[in-house]
Amino acid sequence: MKPYYEIKDKYKSWDSIQRLGLNHFPHLFLEEYDEASISNFIENSDVNTFAIRDNAKVASPINAVNLSADEVMVKCKEHRDFAIAGYKKEWQGEMVLCGEAQIKTDGDDFYLNLTASRKPVASVRRAVANATDVINGSLMDRRTKCMIRRVPGLGKTIDYMCKNDLFNVITEFTTFKAPVGIKKEDISISELRTGY
Repeated sequence: MKPYYEIKDKYKSWDSIQRLGLNHFPHLFLEEYDEASISNFIENSDVNTFAIRDNAKVASPINAVNLSADEVMVKCKEHRDFAIAGYKKEWQGEMVLCGEAQIKTDGDDFYLNLTASRKPVASVRRAVANATDVINGSLMDRRTKCMIRRVPGLGKTIDYMCKNDLFNVITEFTTFKAPVGIKKEDISISELRTGY
């Protein structure tokens, strides 16, 4: 990734995702409960399921997922400085791979750090905690290339990251069997960060 700045919170992550034109799910960022804004977001988004996330803290305990519109309206009252993400429940059944990946550059070599799950999960955090695939190695190494070929959706993810110049940044992603998100692509980026 071209050096924009350090990405250590949800605001900078979201700014980077938008500036780079990456595919993502609809989001609404709020500093406090705003019933009109939340209602408008729910009504105007082509989604049926929601998640609430903390805007400022990585690995925050605020991580309510698989919520209905009514549940979001109630649960948001409990939070300040949060985001609502919207998605379609049926997209979970189309999930191929979910996790976080980083392609580090070192001279002419590229190193992949991947922690991901092939099992349908409700969040990247859960995918990483219950990973089915962990790869740490040079993309030039034959063994790493063999491992990549064995993980469904990983080649597509690496191609997407390279095409969008997502180097030296941790990329939270999900690949799907069908188009999803704002740009109707088969990969969605949920977060970018340069550290934890």
